Amino acid sequence: MTIAAATHPSITSVLVVDDSAFARHGAILCLRSAGLANAHFVEAGNGHEALTALKREHIDLVVTDMNMPEMNGAELLDRIKSDERVSGVAVLVVSSSISTAMETDLRSKGAKAVARKPLSGAATMILLKSLVEEV
Repeated sequence: MTIAAATHPSITSVLVVDDSAFARHGAILCLRSAGLANAHFVEAGNGHEALTALKREHIDLVVTDMNMPEMNGAELLDRIKSDERVSGVAVLVVSSSISTAMETDLRSKGAKAVARKPLSGAATMILLKSLVEEV
């Protein structure tokens, strides 16, 4: 059992949002190896699909790409945090290009964590541990 699984067994469902099916698959594999092996994963190809999934299913953690068509990660974060039904869901934003200013802005909007793509097992385990400490 990993640190993340041992410290946060309450993450039972994760919504992974990315316009690339390949990136979603990679994120899910990484999250599983970082301690969420038994979690239920839901996939969405953009922010609109993610909002539909959030209304349909109980989600503990949203992992969203920043750059997507139709609704990007920042817009999705805004929509999640402005909806009292799902505003308590932890959101991790991932992007291949993250600046300090972008990370500060996303955290001020309610992102629990911001990470660089692609996710790696060790880095994801640390992120999950930090999410546990903040929740």
